[in-house]
Amino acid sequence: MVWVSGQSEHVSESRLTVVGAGGSRVVIHRLAEGATRFFVRKHGRYERLDETDAGLIEVGTPLCVESLLDGRSLLALRVFIGAACGPRH
Repeated sequence: MVWVSGQSEHVSESRLTVVGAGGSRVVIHRLAEGATRFFVRKHGRYERLDETDAGLIEVGTPLCVESLLDGRSLLALRVFIGAACGPRH
């Protein structure tokens, strides 16, 4: 498992592009049939976001992505919108 933190650059039905703090771009593939879950913080807790609303994520929005490394590809499991991840979060 790999956690990827950064800002959204592009979100499509098949992938996410995240820009890290150093400017590096990471492409993370979404799982088919809604298996990649999106969450947004509301009222102090994370709630699941409807799959159709994931395409509305604005460029520059902080993301924390729980993903699996499959060879050289990252596969998104859960995406926390508006959240940063890492040792200080």
